[in-house]
Amino acid sequence: MYWKLRSTNHYDFKTNIYTVPDLNVHFLGIHITPNTKGEIFLGPTAFPAFGKENYSGLKGLEPFATTKFIQDLGKQCILNKNGFRRYAKEEALKGLNLYF
Repeated sequence: MYWKLRSTNHYDFKTNIYTVPDLNVHFLGIHITPNTKGEIFLGPTAFPAFGKENYSGLKGLEPFATTKFIQDLGKQCILNKNGFRRYAKEEALKGLNLYF
């Protein structure tokens, strides 16, 4: 999921800006993405999409992709390679802060 900045923001980004990744956990992290219309987006979040085109709710849900995602996530949690569980917990708490 991406968030669109309000058009009244004072930032004028012309290119993508990426965060420095945590080398222990291979995720891109949230970044800044301007488009050709001059709109600026922040994202993606770490919320699972459950499909290539699943951007909201159950619209675009892919059962096979969802099953594979849950299996992969379960495996990562069990193996806990590079402290995956700690990282997942931290990211989940960040997501909760967006809503509360």
